[in-house]
Amino acid sequence: MAYPTAAAGLASRLKHLLPQGQTLPYEAWKGRHRVLLGLLWSNAVGLTLFALAQGFSLAHSLAEGAMVASFALGAVLVKSRRRIAAVMVSLGLMTASALLVHIWGGVIEGHFYFFVVIVVLALYEDWVPFLLAVAYVVLHHGVMGVLQPSAVYNHPDAVAHPWKWAAIHGAFVTAAGIGSVATWRLNENVRAETRKAYHLARESEERFKGAFEGAPIGMVLQTIDAQGGRLLQVNRAMCDITGYSEEELFGKSFVEITHPDDVQESAAVVEGLVDGEIDQFQLEKRYIHADGHIIWALVHGSVVFDDASRPAYVIGQIQDITERKRAHEALAYEARHDALTGLRN
Repeated sequence: MAYPTAAAGLASRLKHLLPQGQTLPYEAWKGRHRVLLGLLWSNAVGLTLFALAQGFSLAHSLAEGAMVASFALGAVLVKSRRRIAAVMVSLGLMTASALLVHIWGGVIEGHFYFFVVIVVLALYEDWVPFLLAVAYVVLHHGVMGVLQPSAVYNHPDAVAHPWKWAAIHGAFVTAAGIGSVATWRLNENVRAETRKAYHLARESEERFKGAFEGAPIGMVLQTIDAQGGRLLQVNRAMCDITGYSEEELFGKSFVEITHPDDVQESAAVVEGLVDGEIDQFQLEKRYIHADGHIIWALVHGSVVFDDASRPAYVIGQIQDITERKRAHEALAYEARHDALTGLRN
């Protein structure tokens, strides 16, 4: 009773180890397909010339090349359908391999091209053209080994037992593709991790954007440089505090909206950020509103570092404390002056 469970577990582990197939991005697939299609066209020309060199007639040589060229033409006609185009190239290259063996009289060196092609076809990272190529090897060596042994094999045992040697060749061709399949699987893993990282980054970016834009206090994203830092992004609350629109604030230096008496202190903070002496700060400062009046603000800033651990920009939180300052000044005035006469105590 345990055998089915064990077999299912083994199949599941094997499936996990093998690549999924058809995960190659279209642009990458298109580039590889273009190369493989070019290889197929060159095979059509090369086989024609090789057949002539081997003493075949011009008509026979052209027929050999035309057979391969027909698959290349078919791949061109169905180029918008990825899998069918890949199958056409796969059949064409395997046919070219079979014709090479035929033209060469079944010599063992001619069979080496099957090994080359099976590795090349793994570039598609698609099981259909890959497994089709393996099946082609077995069927070609078996069927043609029975019908025309001398065109496939050049030793007696293979001529006598074509299907035995078809299985042997199929096994070796499959083994030759193992390294390519392993690389294929690793490529899929890398792409999966890249997609996962991309989605996580997008989610993090969306969360940050939501928190930034929806914050009830002013939020700014600012560069760090010796010229004072430029505003890269501001939220609606910051626009309300300063009276400027987002477009008007974009690219401004903080110096342009800071009260002249507070510029020096703010510049000292920026200098500390540039030199790497501090990575966060808090200070009270005054801004100049778009209509000219003064705004008191409590500013808290934190440095965001790049991949090389260098200060990239500052995220600032700006809280309008103008009313608090006015109330504090009013209390201080009352404490220093007589309530009835208004004279200083």
